[in-house]
Amino acid sequence: MLRALSIRDYVIVERLDLELAAGFTALTGETGAGKSILLDALMLALGERADPGVVRAGSERAEVSADFDALSIAGVREWLASQDFDEGDGACIVRRTIDAAGRSRGFVNGRPATAAQLRELGEMLVDIHGQHDHQLLLKRDRQRMLLDAYGGCEGLARVDFFVDGEQVLVNELNTMPGFTPTSVYAKLMDASGIAYPELLDRLCRLAMERHEQRRGRA
Repeated sequence: MLRALSIRDYVIVERLDLELAAGFTALTGETGAGKSILLDALMLALGERADPGVVRAGSERAEVSADFDALSIAGVREWLASQDFDEGDGACIVRRTIDAAGRSRGFVNGRPATAAQLRELGEMLVDIHGQHDHQLLLKRDRQRMLLDAYGGCEGLARVDFFVDGEQVLVNELNTMPGFTPTSVYAKLMDASGIAYPELLDRLCRLAMERHEQRRGRA
């Protein structure tokens, strides 16, 4: 949930601090009231292309900060932890600045972040639907995630993504000199102490057991 949005020297906005309460569902206003400016500022914070033209006339830089509550979004918490952005309290504060020369900087929970990282995080936090905008519901991975969530199979889905991701890693390493499938799997087996197929089998069986336990508690 978006809890707060702060904007400084963005387009025509000199200073804006917007706090949103739980249950907020709609932002309305007349044509020209500035609704699109708020959405564009939010998307800038979440990694959209930074255009120096958005810096307010006479200002050195524009800054947008968005505060999200990530406690209820497991995928976001896991991503923050994997990227060393986790604060341990569910905080997810995204900040982006751009100066008049076009130089842009991004931050997640006060730590420097790339535009690609901001976009990846943004896809998990916000889904904006417009007349010609990209919609996450058209992505096969998003469709599968929603179906898995509806069926209570997130554990199985994570194992499936792990397997797919490992195969991608192997394919990429195969294009590098000195790497072969045999050498890659040998490293994996050395790290785990067991054969790689057995490792995957154990993960799958564990996910199945947890899935059955969740179904039993339902």
